[in-house]
Amino acid sequence: MSERNARLLQGIARDAPLLEIGPSFNPVAPRSEGWQVTIVDHATQEELVRKYAGGAVDTSRIEAVDHVWAGGPLHAVVPAERHGHYAAMIACHVIEHLPDLIGFLRSAERLLDPDRGVLLLAVPDKRLCFDFFRPPSTTGQFVVAHRAGRGLHSPRALFDHVAYSATDGGRAGWGRAQLAELRLEHTLEQAVEQMELAEAGQGYIDCHGWQFTPASFELLVLEFGELGLTDWRIDWVEPRPAVEFFARLVRGRERFASPAVREARRLDLLRRMVLEQREQIELLLGPSSQSAPPVVPPGQEGDRLGAIEAKLRHLQEAQLPAIAAELGATRAALAPVQGLLEELRPVGAAMTAMLPVRRAIARMRGRI
Repeated sequence: MSERNARLLQGIARDAPLLEIGPSFNPVAPRSEGWQVTIVDHATQEELVRKYAGGAVDTSRIEAVDHVWAGGPLHAVVPAERHGHYAAMIACHVIEHLPDLIGFLRSAERLLDPDRGVLLLAVPDKRLCFDFFRPPSTTGQFVVAHRAGRGLHSPRALFDHVAYSATDGGRAGWGRAQLAELRLEHTLEQAVEQMELAEAGQGYIDCHGWQFTPASFELLVLEFGELGLTDWRIDWVEPRPAVEFFARLVRGRERFASPAVREARRLDLLRRMVLEQREQIELLLGPSSQSAPPVVPPGQEGDRLGAIEAKLRHLQEAQLPAIAAELGATRAALAPVQGLLEELRPVGAAMTAMLPVRRAIARMRGRI
C-alpha cells in the first residue's frame, strides 16, 4: 500500500465495512488487498475498462462496481438495509465534481455508522492545479445549489471551468513547484459553447464545479453545520505534497461556547484563506523574504516533529483567537461586578484604617 493510501486509511481496520465512491482505476482500499469495500461509481466495471483502454492507466486495477450512481441522492443507490452500516466512506477527487455537495454530505450521514462512521476525502487544492485562476467556492454557492436540488452543473460552472482552466508547461497539476509557463487551455468561445450545452439541457457534463483550499474547506464544513445543513465536523485536514489535501470528517457539528467564539473562528479561517493566497502568489512570483515557513505535512513516516509543529500552529492560529473572544465576552459580563467593587473600595479602605482602633478597644476591654 502506498504511503498516501495508508495515511488516508489510518485507523481503519481492514475488515471494517467500507464504501468507496468513484475509485475508477485508482482505488484507495482495493479488494485485492483484502479490504471489505463496497464500490459506487458512475459506470460499470466493463464500461470503465472500455473508457480507459489504450490510455496510460492500468485498467486491471478497476474492480467490480457494486452500485452505479447516475444521478439522484447517493444513499438511494445503496440498499436501505445497508444504511448506517459502513465504518468509513472514501471519496478521492470526487466532491469537486458533485453538483450538490450538501446533498452528498447528508447522504453520507445516512450511509455511515452514526457513532463511529468517518468520511475520508482527498480534495484537489485549487492553488496547485488547473483551477489556479478560480477563487474558492463559498457557502452561499453551495446552499443555492442544494436548495435548487441541482443534479447538473450550472451553466456558470461550465463556463468558468473551460474559460479559466490553466496548465503550466503542459502540466495540469504542479504541486508546490515554481510556475514558469502558465497558459490558458481554452478560448472564451469554447467556454460559451459549454455554457450553452448546459443551458440546452444536454445532460450531465463533467467539470470541476467547485474549488477548495484547506482553510476554505474547513470554513464550509463549519458553516454548513451552523446553518443546520449537515452534522459533520473536521477531525483533521492535512496538506499533501502533490496537488491535494486530505480531510477526515466525523459526526457531530462543531460547537462553540458563544456566538463570539464562533465568529472569531470564522474570521480566523478567512484570514488563513488570505494567507493561502499569498502562498499561491509565491508559486507565481517566487518566495519573498517575508514568506512564512513552508507547511510541513503532518502524519508522514518519521515526521513526529512536523505533526507537533502543525498542532502548535493550529493552537496559535485557531484556538487562541477563539479563547481571546471568549475572554472578551467574560470580561464584558463581569463589568457590572467590577463597577460594584470599585464603589466598595472606599468602604474597604475605611475599614482597614479602623483596624488599629478596633485592636486598641479590644485590648482595653481585656484589661477591664
